[in-house]
Amino acid sequence: MKELNRRALRIGNWVTIQNPLIEESGDFYEIGMFDCDTVVLDHLETGEIYGQEYDFIKPITLTEELFLKWGFKKNEIGRLCLGDSIYSFVDRRDLGFCLCVFGTELKETYLECAHELQNLWYDLTGIELKTKTKTTNSDSEELCF
Repeated sequence: MKELNRRALRIGNWVTIQNPLIEESGDFYEIGMFDCDTVVLDHLETGEIYGQEYDFIKPITLTEELFLKWGFKKNEIGRLCLGDSIYSFVDRRDLGFCLCVFGTELKETYLECAHELQNLWYDLTGIELKTKTKTTNSDSEELCF
């Protein structure tokens, strides 16, 4: 796993913390605000708010489960797709998830961390990844390259 680059983080990114003084270390948090050397985090399950120093903030390893939480679906050839986007991702195990455009893998673009996917998706589409809710219409027609 890569070291976390502070400059790569933005509000809305998912991270985890590893702090022996906090019981919820290892849980998922959403960055709510930056304040000097501290990041304000919202616990994704409880909604509790924490201030945490950068040294304790760690990236979340990107998994297929996280893609599914953000509404991606796996197509018949194993690519993870979201709606009718021209972008998809394929798991290349030790390298990470590879970005595909119109079905062509961009070999230089491997993602290992949740915040990397969140940032890339926003850069490509202008849309924030949101967790899938019970009200999401999963029966909509989807096209994936």
